[in-house]
Amino acid sequence: MNKKFIASFLVALFLVSFIPVSGFNEIKDVQAAPVCCEKTTAGSTCQYVDESECAAGSKAAQTNCFFTSYCKPGTCFDLNDGRCYANMPLATCAARGETASFSDLPIEGTPQCDAGCCIIGNQAALITQTRCKKETSKYPDLQMVFKEEIKDESACVDLARSSDKGCCVQSSDNCVYTARANCPVSTGTSLAGNGFFVDRFCSNSELNCDVTMHAKKGCLDGSDDVYWFDSAGNPEDVAEDCDYVDKQNTCGKDKLTGEYTCLDLECKAEMDIFNMDAKEIYNSGEIIKNGESWCEYDVDMDEFSGKKSMVAFGRDVPGSRYYRGVCINNKILVSPCKDFREEWCISDAMDVEGTDYNVAACRLNRWQDCTEQKTKAKCENTDARDCQWKADRCVPFVSPGSKFWEEENTDVCSQGNSECEVIVSVPGLTKFLGNSGNTDPSKTWLVIFQYFGLIMSFGQEKLADKPKVVAGGDCLKHNYIVSQNNFCRSLGDCGAEYNLLGEKNSNSILDGFVSTSGSDIPEVVKKAEGGGDPGKITFADLDNWVRMEKPDDSAKEEDKFQSILKTAVVPITTKALTRG
Repeated sequence: MNKKFIASFLVALFLVSFIPVSGFNEIKDVQAAPVCCEKTTAGSTCQYVDESECAAGSKAAQTNCFFTSYCKPGTCFDLNDGRCYANMPLATCAARGETASFSDLPIEGTPQCDAGCCIIGNQAALITQTRCKKETSKYPDLQMVFKEEIKDESACVDLARSSDKGCCVQSSDNCVYTARANCPVSTGTSLAGNGFFVDRFCSNSELNCDVTMHAKKGCLDGSDDVYWFDSAGNPEDVAEDCDYVDKQNTCGKDKLTGEYTCLDLECKAEMDIFNMDAKEIYNSGEIIKNGESWCEYDVDMDEFSGKKSMVAFGRDVPGSRYYRGVCINNKILVSPCKDFREEWCISDAMDVEGTDYNVAACRLNRWQDCTEQKTKAKCENTDARDCQWKADRCVPFVSPGSKFWEEENTDVCSQGNSECEVIVSVPGLTKFLGNSGNTDPSKTWLVIFQYFGLIMSFGQEKLADKPKVVAGGDCLKHNYIVSQNNFCRSLGDCGAEYNLLGEKNSNSILDGFVSTSGSDIPEVVKKAEGGGDPGKITFADLDNWVRMEKPDDSAKEEDKFQSILKTAVVPITTKALTRG
């Protein structure tokens, strides 16, 4: 019975195996074959779907997406977020936009995907440098720290933990609030023992530290707030909340009380401050806005007050220099410009939201070609040089300094040397007959006839007139040598001049300027009409900065004939030495 049943089942199975499958083929022809669609009508990419679901113009192939050129997998790097995506289809990567780039290489071999340790505050992660920049930019007060040499996640996290702050306890009398990296002992396991205890102040009563909390107040580097410090000098919690932006204050020591508190960012002028025109910018005690700057000079401000400028305009004394002062966070900082007046300080007022804001800066002193300029326009062209036009001469606006004790810049000072010609006319008897007393008219007439080739009669009185200066009379005046010395002083550390110490009792100061005077001038010039002796430079003359004119050494119209009879041509010379 069983054998017959088994035989019948095998025969039936054999017959079924020969049933035609044309019916299955007909069903397959009716259904559409699935394809790898580059983009579907729903917006997806690289999907194995019915061909009818592909978007217009989308590539499609009856094969697995892995084998297509448009959906092959690779590494996608997106510059927008700095992330790398492994095994992402090409079309999917391209759909991310222009910031995405595709590589056939694995993620480990793609340079843009090279990860390092990114530390932001006390957090760390192993990410790309681009993503590190992106994440750090979310915190304007933090700087990016990227350690490309660290490739291990745990090492990266440990590095971040090293910046954790806490109390490092080595003994009861050796407790320091510091970073984990600076603590030579490991993390503490018992509060009563030694070790590093994160986020705990050393004054914590549970720690083995012999310190007292809130012993004093002070400022902490990197913070605007006022902090408490324990008896060992360790920082603790905030004592006063200062706000640099909204409240315009920061931690500082009050000069009156000596206590640390939130101080306004503004400063108070410690003295009267003037610009180089002697115009007062700040009164002593006046508020100076935070960030404002100004110029200071090597002069006594008490003497400066109410006077015409004692600096610039060619008036800088040997040894002096310029300075720039600035108010920064309730502190006045003064820094010098380059020595020997290689730089000078300029300042101006700027309009900032309707408020004057003083700004100053040190700038290069461009004096080198001043004396070469022959017109006022070229001389005072501030785009090219720093010069001033004085008495038809171009001189430095800020006199350059020099090592005058080493005879430096003698060529500069020598430009101040001058010679002014004085012409004296002497009438007939004195000129032709000398001082012999001979008044014989016939002899006089004969000489005049021989000299001019004509007969002329002047008369006895005319022939005996007093000698007269007909040209260069200004050179015999004291003001002439004062002007010339001022010209020399304006060129640099030249001529007779006080030094920075203001010494006024040393004759060596006056030795810096020599001129023709005294016995060097003939008596006929001294006694002539309009004649005289200019004398020597005195200490009083050094305070007369106003005078710097050129002398008039031309003969007047009415003196032209007399000048023909000149007998005395005397050069009045001045010479500047490099003395300070």
